Amino acid sequence: MSGGLKAIQAAAETLDRLALDQSQPIDIYDAIDRCGLFLSFSALDGILGASLPQLHGVLVTTRRSPAIQRYTAAHELAHCVLHEDLMILDEESQILESSPAEQEQQAQLFASAFLMPPELVFRLADQYRIHPDSVTPAAVGQAARDMRVSFEAAARRLQQLERITYDDLDRVMAGRSRWRREALFGVPPVKGAHDVWGVRASSRPTKLTVTVGDQVTILFPENRTTGYQWIPSDPNAGDEAVRTVGDEFRIPRSSQTDGDQEPAVGQQGERVISLMPVQPGKTTRAWRLVRPFDPEQSIAEFTAELDALPAAAEQRRLQLLSTALDSPQPSPVQFASGDVE
Repeated sequence: MSGGLKAIQAAAETLDRLALDQSQPIDIYDAIDRCGLFLSFSALDGILGASLPQLHGVLVTTRRSPAIQRYTAAHELAHCVLHEDLMILDEESQILESSPAEQEQQAQLFASAFLMPPELVFRLADQYRIHPDSVTPAAVGQAARDMRVSFEAAARRLQQLERITYDDLDRVMAGRSRWRREALFGVPPVKGAHDVWGVRASSRPTKLTVTVGDQVTILFPENRTTGYQWIPSDPNAGDEAVRTVGDEFRIPRSSQTDGDQEPAVGQQGERVISLMPVQPGKTTRAWRLVRPFDPEQSIAEFTAELDALPAAAEQRRLQLLSTALDSPQPSPVQFASGDVE
């Protein structure tokens, strides 16, 4: 068996030993803990992560996006499993690019298979209708977001599992720069936004688990010629936890004639409101469709419930603070020793 296949097999065996639900996104930081390894975050210069066998630990940078941090953590876990006697400092090229070093190729394959087990990939591929010769960049981007990995990592894993073809891979990679804007109904993501979530307002509340720094854009149908507009249910709601980073009314391009920007009588328009959680915690935002001169009489309502998780380093700090010093620790998972040949 080749080193690459052994790395993929080692990832599957580790998932099984940890008894993780492989239909759901993998919590890599919890997995590292359960493997008996110490996890630390630091503002690293020049490297994304490190495996430190002498300290039985893993080091991950704080200077990259959550998706890159998670992939880096899985990459370093791979070194601990496959190359347990080596202290390895990984630069960006060794984790995110095609590396000539055999041990880095093995760690990349392990990280991909660990974070994206087949059951999870196939479930999301079905959900977003990803099939050979029938796939869009937006669908791959949404699957990547739900798996909490990068667009490229998700696209390549889909190809590895033969859910898309090599031609599909080339095509979606060419369109990866556009998918975030498409997912936000044509609204450009704000600078520094991590994951993006597009939501169509409906009669049902929307519940999302997001991360601090994600962008949530909500599309409201709005016909201003009738006098009705969407307004916040609580106009005094502050922006301490969730900021409004965009709010505009527009006419759908398909409805515009001769470049007109003003709606004709009876013409349906769109209101797009973008939010960004800036503090962890649960927040509820609600809107009502009313006439401004009669705000008590609404004809529709919409509620968005956001559960914003803190950044990985902050999650780790809070976890350590909440763990009693004398609390029992889980037994570390035992791995097969020795390098993968």
